[in-house]
Amino acid sequence: MMDARTDLLTTRLKELQGSSLDIEGALITNAEGFMTASVLPATTDEKHLIALATRLFSTAQRSVKELDRGGLSEVYVMGSEGYILMRSIRENILLVVLARKDANPELVLSALRTAAAELKEVVDYGTELIPGRPLKQDISLDFIYVDPDLAQIKDEHFIGYLHIFKSAEIYGDFELIILCERGKAIGCEELHHGFVGYGEKVLERLFEVGNGYLDIFELTEGQLEVSKKKKPEALFNKPLALSEIFIPEVYLELGGDKYVVGDKLVAKVRLKTLLSDTAQVQFSIVSPEKGLLGEEKSALLPGEGEKEYKVALKNAGSARVLARVIVGNFERIVEKEIEVRPLDFQLTAKLDKDAFMVGEVVRCIATTKISNPEYLAGRALWMTFRLFMDGKLLEERKREVTIQKESVLDEYFKLEVESGGYAILTVTTSGSVEKSVELLFEIINLKAALELEKKDYNVGEEFRGILNIGMTPTTRRDVKVSFSLIVGDEEIFSEANTIGVEGNARMAFRRVVEKAGKANAVATLSFDKLKKVVETPFEILPLNFKLSAGLDKEVYVVGEELRCVAKLVIPEHFRGKRLKIAFKLFLNDALLETLERGVLASGWDHVEEFRTVLNTSGSALVVVSAQGQTVKLPLKIKEELFEVDGLSMEIKRMLKDEGLEHLIAQKSKREMSKPTEARMHKAAEPRIERHQ
Repeated sequence: MMDARTDLLTTRLKELQGSSLDIEGALITNAEGFMTASVLPATTDEKHLIALATRLFSTAQRSVKELDRGGLSEVYVMGSEGYILMRSIRENILLVVLARKDANPELVLSALRTAAAELKEVVDYGTELIPGRPLKQDISLDFIYVDPDLAQIKDEHFIGYLHIFKSAEIYGDFELIILCERGKAIGCEELHHGFVGYGEKVLERLFEVGNGYLDIFELTEGQLEVSKKKKPEALFNKPLALSEIFIPEVYLELGGDKYVVGDKLVAKVRLKTLLSDTAQVQFSIVSPEKGLLGEEKSALLPGEGEKEYKVALKNAGSARVLARVIVGNFERIVEKEIEVRPLDFQLTAKLDKDAFMVGEVVRCIATTKISNPEYLAGRALWMTFRLFMDGKLLEERKREVTIQKESVLDEYFKLEVESGGYAILTVTTSGSVEKSVELLFEIINLKAALELEKKDYNVGEEFRGILNIGMTPTTRRDVKVSFSLIVGDEEIFSEANTIGVEGNARMAFRRVVEKAGKANAVATLSFDKLKKVVETPFEILPLNFKLSAGLDKEVYVVGEELRCVAKLVIPEHFRGKRLKIAFKLFLNDALLETLERGVLASGWDHVEEFRTVLNTSGSALVVVSAQGQTVKLPLKIKEELFEVDGLSMEIKRMLKDEGLEHLIAQKSKREMSKPTEARMHKAAEPRIERHQ
């Protein structure tokens, strides 16, 4: 497809140098200072010579034009140490020769003219090897993106090739021939310092940093077929769009191809090779059903290799993600298919109640659900709880959770605020899915204090207490109040009422206390699901009186009458008050009888008698109580008083002497005569037991 042009030019220059001893060196350059080939003395500064030659030639061209001397053909400079001779090979291409100071100028000029004519064919890119009609030559690589003639080769009717020369800063000088057919690049050959490369890979050399120019040649279909057969190894496996030649390979990097509505797609557009020109990038997402879903435009500056784009996905369905990189008249497009699935993620949240007291703990229960877990389950999710009151953020909690088919998360907040009002708790998910829930609730500042008339009471006195209530917000509410008095572990009094509270309220309590001990006055306030308990301790002092009681005997027979005598010793400060005394009879732990009497305390002491007929046998207990004091008297009730077999002859004789021989009879029950009963009472003195 192309010969080793640089090597050929160098060879021709060496031949020119060897044709005469007068010629010290030679080089070929263009008007822009791009060198094609050279043979110079080692002491010569090549770049400096090129710069001087191009400036000199440019000055000569301008002089000829301004003086109406036609086109410039040759430049002849004579110095004290030698000659500089220049001749145009073709437009903007110079052949420069350095001659000795003793050289014959005519002979050197003759050799210069002959060499320029011969080199023209070589400079014309070996057209004898790839024939073709030049369409445009010397297109600077700095302007290839905006050159209108180069843009026309994208036309599907174009058949030919592009010949590119470039001097790269690192890679060095190289040439490319790109074979084109109907708007497509079908093959490429590279020549670099005598080495030849083929295929798509060598196209990347076009983006090496450096200077160069390009020529366009048109071929016939026959010439194209000859070129294909001559170098089949240069042909691509698949034709490339011509735009892809001048724009490096573009990569579109996504996080995946499956998304959910609400996801944020993050894409990166990256160039394989940096450009020396600014590239415009159009990033877009297109749906076949809904058209353009999102678009963003930006620029890749020279030397900038990548751009990142973020788009929130709001529509479900299939879509294409496209990145269009445009530089001048050329563009390169890369795209990927994605699927956006509908969002089936649900977030719900609730509080354990609608209103709370200041200082209470709020429990928030947040629940996430997904009905299609195969693509959401296992993803990381941030759940943020924020507590606001009066527009101010009071507290924030953030927790990372993993999405499951159903997840329940509890969070607790203590309401450490100074006053009541309305508050908002927001629950927000972020990360894989973004959702938010707001919960409005009321914070009530309920204050209550239970004031007592005094700290110590005596048994029988009237307890007096006042419950003071304060509440904000001041909305009227019906508050249930339960009041109780507790002595030790026993509740001795309770009552319940409802009071309307709007800001402040108070309630009074009264009760005569009859039991001594350490006591608590307890008030429980409640409305809706809110509850507050206040209590105040106090003491109930005993009355310093003595209760004593006794039975007439310890063993009774069924049918006999039990007599119990109770005695109260009453202190002076309790006289004139009414007391209650109770008598209870228990048999085998079961209550048989209860007797209660009200007593007016009018003296130092008082005696009360209780009588009852005993109808059942067994172990019994008499309990006498008054004003928190208790006396317990155990006794036994038998079917008959004596067992005959267990009595000695002496006891039997004594009973007969007393007229009680009927008690010795072998019967289950016997009725005693009145005289006999009287004698029994006389024989047994009653015993009185005293108890403090």
